[in-house]
Amino acid sequence: MPRKPNVYNAKWRKVRKLVLERDRYVCKLRYPKCTFVASHVDHIVPVNAGGALYDLTNLRASCSYCNHYRNGLERGRALKKTRPSREW
Repeated sequence: MPRKPNVYNAKWRKVRKLVLERDRYVCKLRYPKCTFVASHVDHIVPVNAGGALYDLTNLRASCSYCNHYRNGLERGRALKKTRPSREW
């Protein structure tokens, strides 16, 4: 079985550091319960939706809470699209 490529490689670590420094380690998402201290990097347009993996214009700093919250929202939207309609 082929191995999944590691996207969190040296290039990603370098880009991640650039984004966090550019955004001054301040969360840009600001969802409820935001901690404001960014330690994660969020893709504005998700990679699986055609967003660029390493493009600085597609990345923004986010706190851990907001990053996980947004990922949950995206998963919820994806589930709604794949669920069968309850209308008979």
